[in-house]
Amino acid sequence: MEIQAGETKGNESGSYQEEEKAMISIIVPVYNSKRYLPRCIESICGQIYRELEIILVDDGSMDGSGELCEAYAKKDPRILVLRSTRMRGSFFAYASHSSPLPSMEPSSTRIISSSRYICPQMLSMHRGRYLLLL
Repeated sequence: MEIQAGETKGNESGSYQEEEKAMISIIVPVYNSKRYLPRCIESICGQIYRELEIILVDDGSMDGSGELCEAYAKKDPRILVLRSTRMRGSFFAYASHSSPLPSMEPSSTRIISSSRYICPQMLSMHRGRYLLLL
């Protein structure tokens, strides 16, 4: 029996394990959300599913959100911070114009608003499905 990436198979003890874990890219648009940002980032970093790339896109925040993003990036190597001062909160305009976002598979990309937080199992439950929390 051939196992595809992300599928499970039973072992001798009857428990199931994933054969191969795919990388999930989490994009968090950030604009003046310093108040909510720690809970958002910590909820993503605390996921049970660990194969993550967390991309914080600061769209010209003026409340210290960008600096907070940089501080988290220094603590966790999975976090990448992209900054723009032109778009002033318009992540989608930023992404469509000149974004150097890493090339990502659409099926493994998630977008989570910086004012939201997620439960530790969220990415495990939604792996392989599109997730948009704005």
